[in-house]
Amino acid sequence: MGNQIKTTVIKYRYDSNGYINIIEELEASSNALQTKTKINRDKLGYPTEIIKEDMALTVLLNSLSATDTNKVVRTTCYYYNNDYSTNKISVSDKDYQKITIYSYNDKGLICQMDNKEYTKKELSANNSFFMFYNDYNDLIHCTTIDSIRNSQYDLYFTYEYDDKNNWIRKNYYDNFH
Repeated sequence: MGNQIKTTVIKYRYDSNGYINIIEELEASSNALQTKTKINRDKLGYPTEIIKEDMALTVLLNSLSATDTNKVVRTTCYYYNNDYSTNKISVSDKDYQKITIYSYNDKGLICQMDNKEYTKKELSANNSFFMFYNDYNDLIHCTTIDSIRNSQYDLYFTYEYDDKNNWIRKNYYDNFH
């Protein structure tokens, strides 16, 4: 037989405010549920928590141990500033957690992003990103500092603008050009 194409059906369910609150991905030929995502929202409709369950992995792990403690569920929580810009995102599952914290400049642009990742409660990644912008609010320099590897990586951007100050060409280079 030739290659078979796997087709996925995605079903969306909405809450009483018209926001998506459940996404189900099904394998079309068997109608078997593959993943189920539940989205909890605040009163303004912003997501506060996204819980995604991978059904295939859950079934496999549960058949091996017959307990619910091995359920493969990834939870993402969002935290906002007063102006509803994101200031923190936390992603976690059984043995993994990632926390990202955002800081903004006076123009509302991200100027710093800190990422920490934990695997089995041990710090496995610790990166800070610093962003710098030109007068047109275009990113011109991004510095990444990896405190675990004790390294720094820089990315630089240059722009060519049209007569209305819209950039028409963007060039970038890094530490190694």
